[in-house]
Amino acid sequence: MTFPPKLQELPIEAKWLITLVLTSFCFNHLAAAALVWEVTRDVAPSAQAHFSYKSFAALLRMTHQHAFGHGTMYFITGAIFLLAGCRGKLTLALITLPFIGAWADVASWFLLKYGSERWELLSMASGAAYSIAFAWMLAAIFYEMWWKKN
Repeated sequence: MTFPPKLQELPIEAKWLITLVLTSFCFNHLAAAALVWEVTRDVAPSAQAHFSYKSFAALLRMTHQHAFGHGTMYFITGAIFLLAGCRGKLTLALITLPFIGAWADVASWFLLKYGSERWELLSMASGAAYSIAFAWMLAAIFYEMWWKKN
């Protein structure tokens, strides 16, 4: 095995563990998307309405939970993505975008509560940014690990 190891070269047990972890992260993204859909469709008429009733302490609690969860999830995904052998500016963008998207999403909550509904676009764009970057990295990892021919 070379160093750093390539995803193709990992033992089947390591590939399986990576697959389980990334699949769990994928379910997390899907559940979050479903929650956003449900909240903005049936619970509150808009994202601003949803955040307007939350206290500052509730927003800080959500920020703490999301910052830790997103930071951990995107660090692990990005580190595995680097083992796919991808290099260059696109790789830097793909490992950076989920973090920036997550930070912007958290900022949008406060801007929606204390600003105006105009910040809902930031919330949508940031969620799309981290989701697209995550999906791109996931596809590259699974391709490299399971389907790419030597």
